[in-house]
Amino acid sequence: MSFEQVTALVAVALLLAALLAAIHIVEQAVQQRLARSLGWRAVLLTGWLGTPIHELSHAVTCWIFGHRIDDIQLFSPDPRTGRLGYVKHSFQSGHWWQELGTVAIATAPLFGGGAVLLALAGWFYPDSVREAWNAFTFDDRRSIVAQLQQLSIPLTTLLGGIFQWNNWGTVRLWVFLYLVLCVGCHWAPSRTDYQGAIRGAVVLGFMLFAAGILLWVFPSVGSLAVNWLIAVGTVLVAMAILALSLMVASAMVVWLGTALILPVRKG
Repeated sequence: MSFEQVTALVAVALLLAALLAAIHIVEQAVQQRLARSLGWRAVLLTGWLGTPIHELSHAVTCWIFGHRIDDIQLFSPDPRTGRLGYVKHSFQSGHWWQELGTVAIATAPLFGGGAVLLALAGWFYPDSVREAWNAFTFDDRRSIVAQLQQLSIPLTTLLGGIFQWNNWGTVRLWVFLYLVLCVGCHWAPSRTDYQGAIRGAVVLGFMLFAAGILLWVFPSVGSLAVNWLIAVGTVLVAMAILALSLMVASAMVVWLGTALILPVRKG
């Protein structure tokens, strides 16, 4: 396991964290814009789809990590609290797998939402997705900069296929952007989700520290593990860039659509 490999892994992790933070910022901005222009109930325009996907992601991960689901509401808007749905779950304290599961459950909507966005792209624009997939290559012998440059080819292929000029006059693109908006506006984990993952994060930290020591002692295994993590991280970066691009496009539609409504409400 070389210094260059560790540096590449850290770079991928930091880039992924930055992209997720940007997605969260765009998500919050769109929700606030809709609420200002249309009122609290505007969240229902996107929540009918985004919230069930969010909560189902939690529920499926609860099952994987052996948590008991005590109560679940996939879509139950509450104007008093602003909560649209929830999954209440419990687990055996001290059980390392279930403790670790709190982290996975908290972050599950990121992966569930990402999978749905990819599925939507494949459903609406299968040819563009196919071309992007054929253009995707990964070589762990390249530097992280070279890998990200290579990653830009399938991404530009996919986004170029979706947002080409003649698509803007089709109903398909507008329906696609609306569904992306529905998923994206309820994609990021909530503050409550993160609070429930604190204990699991401590367990994960100890496990990563122990794994780091083992990988350092057995460098050949460590090198393979780091390369695998870099590969997975690069794919996740690609998903995050795609999601952010689609979210920004959908946010522009919201901004334009509400530009005339806000002055009316203020007046």
